[in-house]
Amino acid sequence: MPLRLDELIHRKDLARCSHINQSIEQFVHILLSTEKGEYFVDPIFGSGLWNHDFENIESVNKWKEQTRKELTELIEKYEPRLMNVAVEAQISEGTPSKGRKDKTKQIKRLVVVRVSGRITVNNESFQQEIRMFVGPFSLD
Repeated sequence: MPLRLDELIHRKDLARCSHINQSIEQFVHILLSTEKGEYFVDPIFGSGLWNHDFENIESVNKWKEQTRKELTELIEKYEPRLMNVAVEAQISEGTPSKGRKDKTKQIKRLVVVRVSGRITVNNESFQQEIRMFVGPFSLD
C-alpha cells in the first residue's frame, strides 16, 4: 500500500491494510525486495537475492535450496506473525525486456518465490507468490 505523503502532510488518516493477510504480504514483499545493507538501521535486514550473479548459476537446484533456506530464515526472523513458514524459489531461463531505446536486447531472469505458512493470531493459512525480474545483462 503506497504511502500518500499529501495525506500525511494534511494530517489526514492514512489508509490501512484491511486484513492481516494483506499486511503480511506487503511486509514480506518489502523484505525480499530490499537488498541486505540497504536499510541502515538494521544492516542484515533484506534478502541476498540481489547479490547473486544470475547469469552464472552453476546448479539451479543448489541455488533453489540456498535461496529457500535463506528466505525461510529471513521470514522467520522478521515476520513473527507467520509460523510454519515454507519457501519455494524458482528461476526462469530469461525474458527479453521491451521498450529499450538503445536497440540492445536486455535479458532478465524471472525469480518466483512462493511463501506459505500459518498466521499466528488466527491460525489461518497464508500463501503468497512474488515475481521479480533480476540480473540484467545486455546483448548487442
